[in-house]
Amino acid sequence: MRYFIAKVGMLTLGMVLVIGLGAPFSSQAQIKSIKVSFPSATDVDDLPVILGLQILKRNTGIDFKVVPFNTSEQAVVAVVDRAVQIGVTSTPFFTAVEAGAPIKAFLQATGPGWNLVAKSAIATIQDLKGMTFGSHSPTSFTQALIDKFVIKDKGVKPKIVFIAGSEVRAQAMLHGRLDATMLDLANTKVVLDAAPGKFNVLVAFSAQPMIQNVFFARADFIEKNPKLIQQFIKAELQAFRRSTADPSLWVEEGAKYVPEFKPEDILATAKLSAQFNIYPANGGIIEKARGTLEFHRDAGNVKGLDVDRFFVFKPLKKVLSEIGRIEIKTE
Repeated sequence: MRYFIAKVGMLTLGMVLVIGLGAPFSSQAQIKSIKVSFPSATDVDDLPVILGLQILKRNTGIDFKVVPFNTSEQAVVAVVDRAVQIGVTSTPFFTAVEAGAPIKAFLQATGPGWNLVAKSAIATIQDLKGMTFGSHSPTSFTQALIDKFVIKDKGVKPKIVFIAGSEVRAQAMLHGRLDATMLDLANTKVVLDAAPGKFNVLVAFSAQPMIQNVFFARADFIEKNPKLIQQFIKAELQAFRRSTADPSLWVEEGAKYVPEFKPEDILATAKLSAQFNIYPANGGIIEKARGTLEFHRDAGNVKGLDVDRFFVFKPLKKVLSEIGRIEIKTE
């Protein structure tokens, strides 16, 4: 467990040792509500996921509670320790499974909606050598992108500084405190619109054949509750398909869940997400599991490419046999 402790450094040894010792979950027939762990407070990007939870409630009567955590690592531990049934997160899921955590991913939540944005004077990745580069955290998906595509593939070592929050890094770019950073689609637009000609997108990662965030649960929970997992998958796919076809649905949900954001900003994010197919209409994991593991192997997060160790495909395949697949147009 030493590796797991290192990766979830905010945990005490005692907390790690009791992982998995929580009370068993209720069986399918007894479940009236579920808890879903988020790695942070609800943001605009979470709106399609929340729409899916609402569809689940409407279709099945199963209520839900979103439980936000301060870090992705805490969101993973909550699932492992049975504090919540289902989690959503990125890189820490893979490092936890690599360390032996009894969890599996059953659905893609989002694709890699990130851009490497730099000052316009920086024309290539090679120009990033020694430059101040903003990343979210040492164990974040953005850092994994940097490790793989900048440091490992190109042999370039920028000066990494950790700044949590894409919107915070965007402001740091605009105020001259960073030479380059990883930004989500919405904050890429903020930076480019705020200072035309001063910044450029060096790499757009949305076309990469890999997964950013996954829905995951304990393997024993998935095995004991196949109907619930299939209902969950069906509801989320319905939400993803509807919100991609009609981005205005984001605005309706945003008024309730993220009222601090302006409707026009929510709609802009929704349209960008639809343009780049960030939310998987067909579930994502069947096509992208191996590519995702290759990415995390190259980034140093996992060692092997055994997809069945990290993913379970049967529930998604059953849902797709019921609702069908739809054609995806990529940009």
